[in-house]
Amino acid sequence: MSAPPLPESDSESDGSIAVNVPIALVQDKGAPDKNDVYKIDRGDHKKNIHKKLNIPWHESLDALKALNVPASSSDQWTPVEHSLRTLRSIFPVYKGKKAQRNPDDYILLFAFQRTTESGVISIKGALQHRVTCGVVMLTAHNSPVGVNKAKPAHEPGWTVFGVDMIAPACFWNAFKAC
Repeated sequence: MSAPPLPESDSESDGSIAVNVPIALVQDKGAPDKNDVYKIDRGDHKKNIHKKLNIPWHESLDALKALNVPASSSDQWTPVEHSLRTLRSIFPVYKGKKAQRNPDDYILLFAFQRTTESGVISIKGALQHRVTCGVVMLTAHNSPVGVNKAKPAHEPGWTVFGVDMIAPACFWNAFKAC
């Protein structure tokens, strides 16, 4: 199953998700890890937006802080250095004329990484827009092998995925410290 495409413009992404929908976490049983990974569940609204769901760029930090995060014992994910390089590694390159997204407009709230047995590094991070305060959650890998419909990141050698955030509890708990 391939990932949905990343939006080409702000308007395409912004129209795909209702901003004021209450959010909750549910365990993702379809993830390869199947243990201790969670995704946002918007209840009844999910059926209406699922086909258009891309990366939501305007999540509310207050709503993310209020998430009820299950206890977890997963220790595969470790914090990543808080740097411009990390931010650029998870920020996709956009083409097009409309409201181009610029990594300089965002700050890195936090990021976690893990390395697979084959040496592929995955980073999951959260960024916040400097003006609007909207939060975006992004996933990137340092290997384009087997990647379908992904975008290159601003940091060479990294690829960003346009999919729902499926992350371990440590990721979701990190919002509480923001």
